[in-house]
Amino acid sequence: MDRPVHTDIGASIDPDVRLQNFRELFVEDSTRGLMWFALCILAVSFWRNFISQHSLHVPGAFVVVATACTCLVAASLYRRQLSYAFKAGVLLGTLFVSAIFGLVVIGSTAPTGNFFAMGFFISR
Repeated sequence: MDRPVHTDIGASIDPDVRLQNFRELFVEDSTRGLMWFALCILAVSFWRNFISQHSLHVPGAFVVVATACTCLVAASLYRRQLSYAFKAGVLLGTLFVSAIFGLVVIGSTAPTGNFFAMGFFISR
């Protein structure tokens, strides 16, 4: 098993470089995880808003979920071509919209606090 040889020892020890690498991996993993979660929520939201016997007929909630899902799927599919700043912006925007929408419409404060905490970690 060949291990990669680091030519620049200082770069691998520098805490700023290591933290930035950790942030980039966190953004990619969070985007991919939230994408799968959003796809599941999109199916449930479609059923709840349009098909169910007790349908809400509130397309606003479905539009927010569909928009967030579209942004996360695009950021996840094109993650190799996109810069870290753009991927972090998409993730922060999605988390912010989800947090505000959940706080205003549903009144759920626990996910809102979690989303804002993730946003503070991702931002530089």
